[in-house]
Amino acid sequence: MSGILGNDWLDWLLNIAVVLAVGSFVWRFIRSRLRIVKQFDINQGNQSKLIHSVTVEKEQMNDITISHNANSYDSIGNAINEYTELLFDNMAKEHRGEERSHEFWLELTRGQKVFWTYLVFEGEVDNGGLFQFMHNSPEHLYAARQMMVELKQERLLTDYNIFLKEVEEKRTQLRWNTWRSNNPFYSQQKRLQAFSEGYKILKTPEIIEAYFYEDDFKGQWRKAMCDYIKRNADQYAVLA
Repeated sequence: MSGILGNDWLDWLLNIAVVLAVGSFVWRFIRSRLRIVKQFDINQGNQSKLIHSVTVEKEQMNDITISHNANSYDSIGNAINEYTELLFDNMAKEHRGEERSHEFWLELTRGQKVFWTYLVFEGEVDNGGLFQFMHNSPEHLYAARQMMVELKQERLLTDYNIFLKEVEEKRTQLRWNTWRSNNPFYSQQKRLQAFSEGYKILKTPEIIEAYFYEDDFKGQWRKAMCDYIKRNADQYAVLA
């Protein structure tokens, strides 16, 4: 009797283990397709200790500073590109594959978090608008708002708050669209069609997109990032 009872208990435990394993797999699959992500938060984790850094000659930093102090649109754009290559790309290339890692995010300084979110936001919006930013980089959705506060972008912040409010109101529609555009059982054409249809869900992106691409806005936006890096240089690199 005890032997049979013991086997029953063993079978019961094994069944539970199988159910939990299958349930965990299904949940991970659903999360990956709906893109349910843990939001990045600039206020969380490390703030000032350089855990992931690069060593930079002071002269290099000074040269970039001189460039962006020229205040012309082209010089400021060049400064952002140089800062990106020097302070971000050289650090990030050692951590490829960790772009969505919450653990990696928490190890970055506050300045690195701000610059990373800035680059993601500008790159996605320039390429495909606010909807593409939200779709491709949802973990930065609220960090982008924090970044705008750090850079004192009052107009952009006001309009982005309007955008976030609409995102919250239409969360169910957006998640369904995300599921369809990432559905592995759809053809590539059908996934792309679903992605394109997502642009019709939101109306508020056009508020920001009406001025985000203009030279006057881009000039002050990029200068704000350059000035922030200059003030917080010790959060990006070890100066030799």
